[in-house]
Amino acid sequence: MVLGCSFLLLIVLDIAKSDGNIEIISSFGRMKGIEKAINNGSTKVYEFLKIPYAKPPVGKLRFQKPQPHDKLSGLYDATKFGPSCMQNITIANMYEHGHLKVSEDCLHLNVYVPHDLNTILRPVMVWIHGGGWYLGQGTTFDGSALATVGDVIVITINYRLGFFGFMTTLNDQFPGNYGLYDCLEAIRWTKNHIASFGGDPNKITLFGQSAGAFNVMYLATSPLSKGLFQHAILESGGDLRPYVLEPTIKNHSYQVIKRVGCLNITDGMSIPTDAIQCLQDVNAEMIVRESAVLRESSNESLPLWSTYFRPSIDGELIQDVPEQILKNTSSASFQVFNSIDILQGINSGEGESIVSYSRKLQNKYNFSLDNGIPTEVLCKELIPSVVRQFYNSNDRISQALCGAYTNSGGLEEQGRSAIDFMGDLVFAYPMQQILDFHSKFSSRGTYQYLFTKVPSYRMYPVPSWFLGVNHGEEISCVFGLTKVANYTHYEHNLCRTVMEYWTNFAKTGNPNSGNDGNLIWPSYKNRNAYIDFGDKLRIRHDLFRGRMVVWEKTIPALHVNFILSHTDFNVPFGK
Repeated sequence: MVLGCSFLLLIVLDIAKSDGNIEIISSFGRMKGIEKAINNGSTKVYEFLKIPYAKPPVGKLRFQKPQPHDKLSGLYDATKFGPSCMQNITIANMYEHGHLKVSEDCLHLNVYVPHDLNTILRPVMVWIHGGGWYLGQGTTFDGSALATVGDVIVITINYRLGFFGFMTTLNDQFPGNYGLYDCLEAIRWTKNHIASFGGDPNKITLFGQSAGAFNVMYLATSPLSKGLFQHAILESGGDLRPYVLEPTIKNHSYQVIKRVGCLNITDGMSIPTDAIQCLQDVNAEMIVRESAVLRESSNESLPLWSTYFRPSIDGELIQDVPEQILKNTSSASFQVFNSIDILQGINSGEGESIVSYSRKLQNKYNFSLDNGIPTEVLCKELIPSVVRQFYNSNDRISQALCGAYTNSGGLEEQGRSAIDFMGDLVFAYPMQQILDFHSKFSSRGTYQYLFTKVPSYRMYPVPSWFLGVNHGEEISCVFGLTKVANYTHYEHNLCRTVMEYWTNFAKTGNPNSGNDGNLIWPSYKNRNAYIDFGDKLRIRHDLFRGRMVVWEKTIPALHVNFILSHTDFNVPFGK
């Protein structure tokens, strides 16, 4: 008799332990990792760090798709973190990286394995960090607590950033998206080798935050991802619209190429062969420096995506604007997107970054951000800036948005409404589009959340009148508060619950488990339900409904070329 072979797949790994280290012979080669005690010594986790999933993208491999790394020879030391990918060190310091070393030789991943290595194959969670596609690293995120709480394997990765990761000429010379291809290669490495660490190659969840969540979404709508992962968690990011993919990135690329001395003014918008050679040889620090100058050069009050090196339509990994390719129900992208489970959410104060954009307007409008943001600043500067960039300077749209986000309750209330405007534009409405589409066309799970519990800890200072949960402040909770010095008993319990939901989702595509005692989290298909992680757990419906109507119905009616409305997806369900 075969006793449950389909779900009771035991593995025996070739391992050895000594002096706080652990050696493993994997399908990728022999390596030495760390055996670490956590939770006051009551739990063990095994860490394998700086595993090279691709060849160093230097020389002729710079601005090329990643090449799979050869299998390791000899005993590889996987006990220390590797460097970050190229980025501005002072900005990296603000994000509290474990170290500030940067290098082009950075395509590494870190594997966190809970408890033991001889067990049933565990689900795998691959974390893609955020940072606007120009900063961040996988090593910032300690996956040990999440791995042990949920009994899953957690992987954190590096990928190329900024000009190195997303420079493009929008043609075959430099098609772009190298950083996204890095993420894809890391997932392929996981698929091919994670069984050696006790991971299930058929239960892979991608999860990411901010730019990392955008990357997850682009991978979830790419035909190249077919069969590579089964679940996706998007924290504060993801958009079906064209804005992030706008081709201004091509002009930015040429500007930097000229600034580093690899293109003459007379060359125009074509790149000769010697310029390609020059780009592959030019000093990496110079590229970082000149890219930063460009990023700070916008004259817009609210530049948003316009100064970023970011994903673009390359015709292969990203074949078109997601909302367009998903309309074709016979496309591979449609099939991939609707074959995975999705869990997506945001924080209550996602748009707080509008405060920093408003800082340079204080003298012009004679106000202090300590007191709030005046209606005049929102309606004369910030909203028109967005409308110029996204809606062809349509004055009627400016007027509609000004009316929708004007608050007569004083400067503080107006400041909070300005934050709502920014959060709705960049995060809340794009999230609704994704979830509406997925819940309509997919038979897989669709789940939504909102973080409203203001943390006792803050990532960085905020105005006293800001009452929400800032962009990124849920991350510490998801990873078990491992880098937070002081937190409350309730926060500890809340974050434990969050980790259980996340890892349950990684196991089954459903955040609920019959034996953890948590509140049942209903599907988004149940009247647009979402879970509110606040002072207590609550189930609610129709997140920000009054404000979402503005983006869903009012704005499209004012702009004949507007293609944002999710109601445009009139494709029969299941076809």
